Amino acid sequence: MDIVPDISEIEVAIAQADHPDPYGLGAAFRSKKPGKTDSKWNLLQDIFHMMLHARSAADPFRPISTRDNMRSFLPADLDDQQLDALATVFPGPTSPVYRARIGDVLWLQRRDVSAGRVAAEAYLVAARLLESTVRSSEAIKHYERGLRLAAQISKKGSEFEQAIAIILHRVRNTSDGSDFLRAQLLSLMHEFRSGDSKELAALAIKSATALRSEHNQATARFAYEVAAKLHHRAKESELAEMARIAIAETFIEEADMAANSMAENAFLRDAIQLFQKIPSCKDRLAPLRDRLRKSGSAAVEKMQTYERTIDVSGFNKAMRAAVEGKTLEDALFAYCLGAGFL
Repeated sequence: MDIVPDISEIEVAIAQADHPDPYGLGAAFRSKKPGKTDSKWNLLQDIFHMMLHARSAADPFRPISTRDNMRSFLPADLDDQQLDALATVFPGPTSPVYRARIGDVLWLQRRDVSAGRVAAEAYLVAARLLESTVRSSEAIKHYERGLRLAAQISKKGSEFEQAIAIILHRVRNTSDGSDFLRAQLLSLMHEFRSGDSKELAALAIKSATALRSEHNQATARFAYEVAAKLHHRAKESELAEMARIAIAETFIEEADMAANSMAENAFLRDAIQLFQKIPSCKDRLAPLRDRLRKSGSAAVEKMQTYERTIDVSGFNKAMRAAVEGKTLEDALFAYCLGAGFL
Protein backbone atom coordinates (compact mmCIF):
# COMPACT_ATOMS: atom_id res chain seq x y z
CA MET A 1 0.00 0.00 0.00
CA ASP A 2 1.20 3.51 -0.80
CA ILE A 3 2.29 5.55 2.22
CA VAL A 4 1.24 8.90 0.72
CA PRO A 5 -0.94 9.93 -2.26
CA ASP A 6 0.45 11.31 -5.52
CA ILE A 7 1.14 15.02 -5.66
CA SER A 8 -1.74 15.52 -8.09
CA GLU A 9 -4.14 13.89 -5.61
CA ILE A 10 -2.85 16.08 -2.80
CA GLU A 11 -3.36 19.19 -4.92
CA VAL A 12 -6.99 18.23 -5.54
CA ALA A 13 -7.59 17.65 -1.83
CA ILE A 14 -6.05 21.01 -0.90
CA ALA A 15 -8.19 22.78 -3.50
CA GLN A 16 -11.28 21.24 -1.90
CA ALA A 17 -10.35 22.23 1.68
CA ASP A 18 -12.86 24.50 3.43
CA HIS A 19 -10.03 26.49 5.03
CA PRO A 20 -6.38 26.91 3.99
CA ASP A 21 -4.94 26.47 7.51
CA PRO A 22 -3.30 23.21 8.70
CA TYR A 23 -6.51 21.96 10.33
CA GLY A 24 -8.45 22.66 7.15
CA LEU A 25 -5.95 20.70 5.09
CA GLY A 26 -5.99 17.89 7.65
CA ALA A 27 -9.77 17.70 7.41
CA ALA A 28 -9.55 17.62 3.61
CA PHE A 29 -7.07 14.73 3.73
CA ARG A 30 -9.27 12.93 6.25
CA SER A 31 -12.28 13.24 3.96
CA LYS A 32 -10.38 11.31 1.28
CA LYS A 33 -10.05 8.20 3.45
CA PRO A 34 -12.14 5.27 2.16
CA GLY A 35 -14.15 4.26 5.22
CA LYS A 36 -12.33 3.13 8.34
CA THR A 37 -9.53 1.15 6.70
CA ASP A 38 -5.87 2.06 6.56
CA SER A 39 -5.28 4.65 3.90
CA LYS A 40 -2.50 6.44 2.09
CA TRP A 41 -4.04 9.62 3.50
CA ASN A 42 -3.42 8.66 7.15
CA LEU A 43 0.07 10.08 7.37
CA LEU A 44 -0.83 13.48 5.92
CA GLN A 45 -3.91 13.66 8.13
CA ASP A 46 -1.79 13.01 11.23
CA ILE A 47 0.85 15.57 10.25
CA PHE A 48 -1.66 18.35 9.63
CA HIS A 49 -3.67 17.68 12.77
CA MET A 50 -0.70 18.42 15.02
CA MET A 51 -0.93 21.71 16.90
CA LEU A 52 1.70 24.32 16.09
CA HIS A 53 3.50 25.54 19.22
CA ALA A 54 5.72 28.17 17.66
CA ARG A 55 7.19 29.40 20.94
CA SER A 56 9.41 26.31 21.12
CA ALA A 57 12.08 26.34 18.43
CA ALA A 58 13.24 22.77 19.08
CA ASP A 59 9.82 21.20 19.70
CA PRO A 60 7.28 23.21 17.67
CA PHE A 61 4.45 20.66 17.55
CA ARG A 62 2.04 19.34 20.15
CA PRO A 63 -0.31 16.34 19.91
CA ILE A 64 -3.94 17.12 19.22
CA SER A 65 -4.95 14.79 22.07
CA THR A 66 -3.41 13.21 25.16
CA ARG A 67 -4.87 10.83 27.68
CA ASP A 68 -3.10 8.94 30.47
CA ASN A 69 0.03 7.54 28.81
CA MET A 70 -1.32 7.90 25.27
CA ARG A 71 -1.06 10.74 22.80
CA SER A 72 -1.77 11.40 19.18
CA PHE A 73 0.83 11.69 16.42
CA LEU A 74 4.11 13.66 16.64
CA PRO A 75 7.05 13.88 14.18
CA ALA A 76 9.16 11.63 16.41
CA ASP A 77 6.82 8.75 15.49
CA LEU A 78 7.93 8.76 11.86
CA ASP A 79 10.17 5.98 10.58
CA ASP A 80 12.66 6.21 7.70
CA GLN A 81 10.22 4.72 5.19
CA GLN A 82 7.61 7.36 6.01
CA LEU A 83 10.16 10.16 5.86
CA ASP A 84 11.34 8.90 2.47
CA ALA A 85 7.73 8.94 1.28
CA LEU A 86 7.22 12.52 2.49
CA ALA A 87 10.34 13.62 0.64
CA THR A 88 8.77 12.38 -2.62
CA VAL A 89 5.82 14.78 -2.21
CA PHE A 90 7.88 17.81 -1.16
CA PRO A 91 7.83 20.63 -2.02
CA GLY A 92 4.88 19.30 -4.00
CA PRO A 93 1.74 21.47 -4.12
CA THR A 94 2.14 25.25 -4.13
CA SER A 95 0.14 25.70 -0.91
CA PRO A 96 2.47 27.55 1.51
CA VAL A 97 0.73 25.90 4.47
CA TYR A 98 1.47 22.46 3.01
CA ARG A 99 5.09 23.29 2.21
CA ALA A 100 5.68 24.82 5.64
CA ARG A 101 4.36 21.80 7.53
CA ILE A 102 5.99 19.03 5.44
CA GLY A 103 9.29 20.92 5.13
CA ASP A 104 9.35 21.55 8.88
CA VAL A 105 8.84 17.85 9.63
CA LEU A 106 11.71 16.92 7.30
CA TRP A 107 13.88 19.56 8.95
CA LEU A 108 13.06 18.35 12.45
CA GLN A 109 13.59 14.66 11.79
CA ARG A 110 16.42 14.76 9.27
CA ARG A 111 17.89 18.22 9.63
CA ASP A 112 17.28 18.62 5.91
CA VAL A 113 18.54 22.18 5.44
CA SER A 114 17.03 22.50 1.97
CA ALA A 115 13.59 21.51 3.29
CA GLY A 116 14.03 23.82 6.27
CA ARG A 117 14.74 26.79 4.03
CA VAL A 118 11.66 26.12 1.92
CA ALA A 119 9.58 25.72 5.08
CA ALA A 120 10.84 28.95 6.68
CA GLU A 121 9.89 30.96 3.61
CA ALA A 122 6.58 29.13 3.25
CA TYR A 123 5.62 29.85 6.87
CA LEU A 124 5.92 33.58 6.25
CA VAL A 125 3.89 33.41 3.02
CA ALA A 126 1.29 31.27 4.78
CA ALA A 127 1.07 33.75 7.65
CA ARG A 128 0.04 36.54 5.32
CA LEU A 129 -2.53 34.26 3.69
CA LEU A 130 -3.98 33.17 7.04
CA GLU A 131 -4.33 36.77 8.24
CA SER A 132 -7.13 37.34 5.77
CA THR A 133 -8.69 33.89 5.56
CA VAL A 134 -8.67 32.30 9.00
CA ARG A 135 -7.73 34.17 12.17
CA SER A 136 -4.83 36.32 13.31
CA SER A 137 -3.75 33.90 16.07
CA GLU A 138 -2.93 31.25 13.46
CA ALA A 139 -1.13 33.83 11.33
CA ILE A 140 0.97 34.95 14.31
CA LYS A 141 2.08 31.37 14.98
CA HIS A 142 3.17 30.98 11.37
CA TYR A 143 5.11 34.25 11.41
CA GLU A 144 6.82 33.17 14.62
CA ARG A 145 7.68 29.67 13.46
CA GLY A 146 9.01 30.99 10.18
CA LEU A 147 11.33 33.38 12.02
CA ARG A 148 12.48 30.83 14.59
CA LEU A 149 13.11 28.21 11.92
CA ALA A 150 15.15 30.67 9.85
CA ALA A 151 17.16 31.53 12.97
CA GLN A 152 17.75 27.83 13.66
CA ILE A 153 19.15 27.32 10.19
CA SER A 154 21.46 30.34 10.49
CA LYS A 155 21.10 33.80 12.01
CA LYS A 156 23.66 34.96 9.49
CA GLY A 157 21.85 33.43 6.54
CA SER A 158 19.63 35.02 3.93
CA GLU A 159 16.55 33.18 5.26
CA PHE A 160 16.80 34.94 8.59
CA GLU A 161 17.43 38.33 6.99
CA GLN A 162 14.44 37.81 4.72
CA ALA A 163 12.22 36.80 7.66
CA ILE A 164 13.18 39.92 9.59
CA ALA A 165 12.58 42.09 6.53
CA ILE A 166 9.11 40.59 5.96
CA ILE A 167 8.07 41.07 9.58
CA LEU A 168 9.47 44.60 9.66
CA HIS A 169 7.50 45.47 6.53
CA ARG A 170 4.39 43.99 8.12
CA VAL A 171 4.63 46.02 11.33
CA ARG A 172 5.18 49.17 9.34
CA ASN A 173 2.15 48.52 7.15
CA THR A 174 -0.47 47.15 9.52
CA SER A 175 -4.05 48.00 8.63
CA ASP A 176 -6.76 48.95 11.10
CA GLY A 177 -7.89 46.02 13.21
CA SER A 178 -4.49 44.30 13.20
CA ASP A 179 -2.93 46.08 16.15
CA PHE A 180 -2.60 43.00 18.34
CA LEU A 181 -0.90 41.13 15.51
CA ARG A 182 1.52 44.03 15.14
CA ALA A 183 2.23 43.99 18.88
CA GLN A 184 3.01 40.27 18.71
CA LEU A 185 5.36 40.78 15.77
CA LEU A 186 7.05 43.70 17.53
CA SER A 187 7.64 41.41 20.50
CA LEU A 188 9.47 39.03 18.19
CA MET A 189 11.55 41.88 16.79
CA HIS A 190 12.53 42.82 20.33
CA GLU A 191 13.38 39.22 21.22
CA PHE A 192 15.68 38.88 18.21
CA ARG A 193 17.10 42.38 18.80
CA SER A 194 16.30 43.50 15.28
CA GLY A 195 15.15 46.83 13.85
CA ASP A 196 15.39 50.36 15.21
CA SER A 197 14.14 50.27 18.80
CA LYS A 198 12.84 53.85 18.77
CA GLU A 199 10.83 53.30 15.61
CA LEU A 200 9.44 49.99 16.84
CA ALA A 201 8.55 51.41 20.25
CA ALA A 202 6.55 54.17 18.59
CA LEU A 203 4.66 51.57 16.56
CA ALA A 204 3.95 49.57 19.72
CA ILE A 205 2.55 52.66 21.43
CA LYS A 206 0.40 53.32 18.36
CA SER A 207 -1.07 49.81 18.56
CA ALA A 208 -1.53 49.99 22.33
CA THR A 209 -3.40 53.29 22.03
CA ALA A 210 -5.68 51.90 19.33
CA LEU A 211 -6.44 48.76 21.33
CA ARG A 212 -7.10 50.82 24.46
CA SER A 213 -9.51 53.09 22.62
CA GLU A 214 -11.42 49.99 21.51
CA HIS A 215 -11.68 48.90 25.18
CA ASN A 216 -9.33 45.96 24.59
CA GLN A 217 -7.39 46.66 27.76
CA ALA A 218 -5.82 43.20 28.08
CA THR A 219 -4.28 43.28 24.61
CA ALA A 220 -3.38 46.95 25.04
CA ARG A 221 -1.36 45.97 28.12
CA PHE A 222 0.62 43.50 26.05
CA ALA A 223 1.40 46.19 23.47
CA TYR A 224 2.40 48.69 26.19
CA GLU A 225 4.70 46.05 27.72
CA VAL A 226 6.38 45.53 24.35
CA ALA A 227 6.74 49.30 24.00
CA ALA A 228 8.31 49.58 27.46
CA LYS A 229 10.91 46.93 26.57
CA LEU A 230 11.74 48.63 23.29
CA HIS A 231 12.02 52.06 24.93
CA HIS A 232 14.30 50.53 27.54
CA ARG A 233 16.50 49.02 24.83
CA ALA A 234 16.63 52.41 23.14
CA LYS A 235 17.69 53.95 26.49
CA GLU A 236 14.49 56.02 26.65
CA SER A 237 13.81 55.49 30.34
CA GLU A 238 11.13 58.19 30.71
CA LEU A 239 9.12 56.82 27.79
CA ALA A 240 9.49 53.29 29.16
CA GLU A 241 8.05 54.49 32.49
CA MET A 242 5.16 56.19 30.71
CA ALA A 243 4.32 52.89 29.01
CA ARG A 244 4.31 51.09 32.37
CA ILE A 245 2.07 53.80 33.87
CA ALA A 246 -0.31 53.24 30.96
CA ILE A 247 -0.40 49.53 31.80
CA ALA A 248 -1.50 50.31 35.36
CA GLU A 249 -4.10 52.77 34.10
CA THR A 250 -5.71 50.10 31.92
CA PHE A 251 -6.46 48.13 35.09
CA ILE A 252 -8.22 51.18 36.54
CA GLU A 253 -10.23 51.49 33.34
CA GLU A 254 -11.26 47.86 33.65
CA ALA A 255 -12.23 48.47 37.26
CA ASP A 256 -14.42 51.34 36.10
CA MET A 257 -16.15 49.01 33.61
CA ALA A 258 -16.35 46.01 35.95
CA ALA A 259 -19.68 44.23 36.12
CA ASN A 260 -19.46 43.71 39.89
CA SER A 261 -17.51 44.71 42.99
CA MET A 262 -15.47 41.52 43.05
CA ALA A 263 -14.11 42.10 39.56
CA GLU A 264 -13.52 45.77 40.36
CA ASN A 265 -11.54 44.74 43.43
CA ALA A 266 -9.31 42.40 41.42
CA PHE A 267 -8.48 45.06 38.82
CA LEU A 268 -7.72 47.64 41.50
CA ARG A 269 -5.29 45.26 43.19
CA ASP A 270 -3.42 44.81 39.92
CA ALA A 271 -3.24 48.58 39.39
CA ILE A 272 -1.94 49.17 42.91
CA GLN A 273 0.75 46.50 42.57
CA LEU A 274 2.06 48.18 39.43
CA PHE A 275 1.93 51.73 40.77
CA GLN A 276 3.90 50.58 43.85
CA LYS A 277 6.82 49.76 41.54
CA ILE A 278 6.84 53.25 39.96
CA PRO A 279 8.34 55.88 42.30
CA SER A 280 6.70 58.80 40.49
CA CYS A 281 3.22 57.36 41.12
CA LYS A 282 3.24 57.06 44.91
CA ASP A 283 0.63 59.83 45.22
CA ARG A 284 -1.86 57.70 43.26
CA LEU A 285 -1.84 54.87 45.78
CA ALA A 286 -3.92 56.35 48.64
CA PRO A 287 -7.14 57.00 46.66
CA LEU A 288 -6.84 53.61 44.98
CA ARG A 289 -6.43 51.83 48.31
CA ASP A 290 -9.48 53.64 49.67
CA ARG A 291 -11.48 52.54 46.63
CA LEU A 292 -10.14 49.01 47.07
CA ARG A 293 -11.46 48.83 50.64
CA LYS A 294 -14.90 50.04 49.57
CA SER A 295 -15.14 47.61 46.66
CA GLY A 296 -14.02 44.76 48.90
CA SER A 297 -16.75 45.52 51.42
CA ALA A 298 -19.34 45.75 48.66
CA ALA A 299 -18.21 42.40 47.22
CA VAL A 300 -18.59 40.67 50.59
CA GLU A 301 -22.09 42.08 51.09
CA LYS A 302 -23.26 40.79 47.70
CA MET A 303 -21.93 37.25 48.04
CA GLN A 304 -24.60 34.56 47.70
CA THR A 305 -24.76 30.76 47.64
CA TYR A 306 -25.96 29.00 44.49
CA GLU A 307 -26.78 25.35 43.89
CA ARG A 308 -27.46 23.68 40.56
CA THR A 309 -27.98 20.10 39.41
CA ILE A 310 -26.72 19.17 35.94
CA ASP A 311 -27.87 16.09 34.06
CA VAL A 312 -24.99 14.79 31.92
CA SER A 313 -26.71 11.61 30.76
CA GLY A 314 -27.49 13.17 27.38
CA PHE A 315 -23.84 14.10 26.89
CA ASN A 316 -22.70 10.57 27.79
CA LYS A 317 -25.20 9.01 25.39
CA ALA A 318 -24.20 11.32 22.52
CA MET A 319 -20.49 10.71 22.99
CA ARG A 320 -20.93 6.94 23.16
CA ALA A 321 -22.88 7.03 19.91
CA ALA A 322 -20.19 9.21 18.31
CA VAL A 323 -17.37 6.74 18.97
CA GLU A 324 -19.21 3.43 18.75
CA GLY A 325 -17.81 1.09 16.11
CA LYS A 326 -14.83 3.34 15.27
CA THR A 327 -11.15 2.47 15.33
CA LEU A 328 -9.15 3.84 18.26
CA GLU A 329 -7.73 6.63 16.11
CA ASP A 330 -11.10 7.72 14.73
CA ALA A 331 -12.75 7.38 18.15
CA LEU A 332 -10.14 9.63 19.78
CA PHE A 333 -10.53 12.18 17.01
CA ALA A 334 -14.32 12.20 17.36
CA TYR A 335 -14.09 12.41 21.15
CA CYS A 336 -11.67 15.38 21.10
CA LEU A 337 -13.87 17.31 18.68
CA GLY A 338 -17.05 16.56 20.61
CA ALA A 339 -18.53 14.85 17.57
CA GLY A 340 -21.74 14.04 19.40
CA PHE A 341 -22.65 17.73 19.42
CA LEU A 342 -21.49 18.88 15.97
